[in-house]
Amino acid sequence: MANSQPENVPLDGNDPRVRLADSACLPRRTPLSACQACADTCPVGALTVTAGTGPELTGDCTGCGACAVACPTEALSVDDFPNVDDPAHTLPPVRSLECMRVPGALTPEDALRVPCLAGLHEADMLAMARAAGPNGLTLMDRGWCSDCPARGDWQATPVDDAQRRANQHLAGSTTPPVTVTRAPLPEDIASPVARGPELRRGNSRRQLLQLFSPEPETTKSDPGETGGTADPRQRITPQRRLRLLAERRLVAAPTPPPAPRLEIDGNCCNTGICAALCPTKALARTEADDGLEFEPDLCIRCGLCAAVCPQQAITIHAEGGTSGRLTNHRQATCRDCDRRFSPASDDATHCEACEKSRGLGRAAFI
Repeated sequence: MANSQPENVPLDGNDPRVRLADSACLPRRTPLSACQACADTCPVGALTVTAGTGPELTGDCTGCGACAVACPTEALSVDDFPNVDDPAHTLPPVRSLECMRVPGALTPEDALRVPCLAGLHEADMLAMARAAGPNGLTLMDRGWCSDCPARGDWQATPVDDAQRRANQHLAGSTTPPVTVTRAPLPEDIASPVARGPELRRGNSRRQLLQLFSPEPETTKSDPGETGGTADPRQRITPQRRLRLLAERRLVAAPTPPPAPRLEIDGNCCNTGICAALCPTKALARTEADDGLEFEPDLCIRCGLCAAVCPQQAITIHAEGGTSGRLTNHRQATCRDCDRRFSPASDDATHCEACEKSRGLGRAAFI
């Protein structure tokens, strides 16, 4: 099935900043998905995820963007962050990154202002660090991160966490590491409370109407009205993961990034359910349907393949994966339905479905 880029719609009509690409959200694609990445990452616990329904805003969102960074399929996005996934977008030549809540007059001219440093993906920071040249990229710490509501229960502040995530990819590369400049603002400039949609910069007329209207113009669609979950067979291209791999090559990282590895044991019966539901098609059936092939660069470790395997034959490992064939099954033709199938034994002559039908037929005459 062809890949498509669904239009993002506001997750909540009262807060238009957070948007959801419905058909890319794993819990909305299938109730078998146990993905809770956005809810687990939200520093203030504002997101709740229900299988078959997907994420909902159930608390006060700070707009930090951490949920969008954590989402493995990039189904979530947050306004005011650079849309680097857009092919027409080019990153501005920046030397530093600044919190958007810092007064503009105190922000360096070569700084890119973002809602929160926690919402910057590693691929974005690597691209900006590479473009910054020998001087490197700097994250501005104004002394507000430690008390900002966007920090939540995180042990590290957003600025320190962003630096750690970027530098784990830059270690040993030809690009200077991302640094943090501690530059506290004067005490008479109070730290704003980063909570609620009213603090968003540049609300449009439509968004202002949504904020104050008793019946918002845009609301989240009811899964029951749209036929339930999104199509689980629609392919999702993990653009950010592919861009991160590309950026690592451009900065000449000395070691390859951890590549997920799938281990499939002898209980596999080649039903192909795992490949059919793999959202990125990292796991796919061979052209002859006699086995499975794996491409670790496309794997987002969502765990869906292991969850749907009827034989529980799949184990996912964090690293050590390589491209290629994982299984090899002998093929036969079912004597009843003429379909190709993988026989469990050398003397099997019927596919699993026909064998069950034959068993029921025999039982009816006993």
